[in-house]
Amino acid sequence: MYNSAKIALLLGSLFLGCFNIALSSEPAPHWYEVTIQHGAKPFEFYGSSPLKPEEFIKSLSTKNFVYLENLMFRQKIDGEMVYKNWKEWDQLKKEHIYLNSSNVIAVHPLEGKPGVK
Repeated sequence: MYNSAKIALLLGSLFLGCFNIALSSEPAPHWYEVTIQHGAKPFEFYGSSPLKPEEFIKSLSTKNFVYLENLMFRQKIDGEMVYKNWKEWDQLKKEHIYLNSSNVIAVHPLEGKPGVK
């Protein structure tokens, strides 16, 4: 019984270690402002993608939709532009979006997460 408990503990530790390595090896997200034509005026989406800027731009020409996660919106509060999580605007929708690439008119890579200094 003692040996099987040691083996179970060892296997559990090994599994957790591998899981942590897998999580830490995920690429850092790249943040973008993506402008789409929405009716008469453009609309900006702010979000991240695991794709580097060159890959993201290429996906616009090779795919029907591009994917943005960690979606944010920008709102003017007391004369200052503030970025907020999408859930604060619309709690019914998830914080990611698939944008029709034919509607994208501009992609602006950002230095990091909007609103974080």
